[in-house]
Amino acid sequence: MAQLSEYAHRCGKDTASAIDLALAEYLAWARSEFHEAVEGIQEGYDDLKAGRIEVRRGDVRGTAREAWPSTVA
Repeated sequence: MAQLSEYAHRCGKDTASAIDLALAEYLAWARSEFHEAVEGIQEGYDDLKAGRIEVRRGDVRGTAREAWPSTVA
């Protein structure tokens, strides 16, 4: 509560307005991160379909094994 009050004071807002502002800023950041991730995935997919990159089965299984060692045999 103390941190929220300090944040509200720095922003020159009441507590409820400061929460609204912080949430709006977070959601804008999250939306931007999501769109950047989707663009990166789409670029990779486009490169794969166009033959600019090649994925070998071992590459994918190794990556999955590192990420989820208990679920990949």
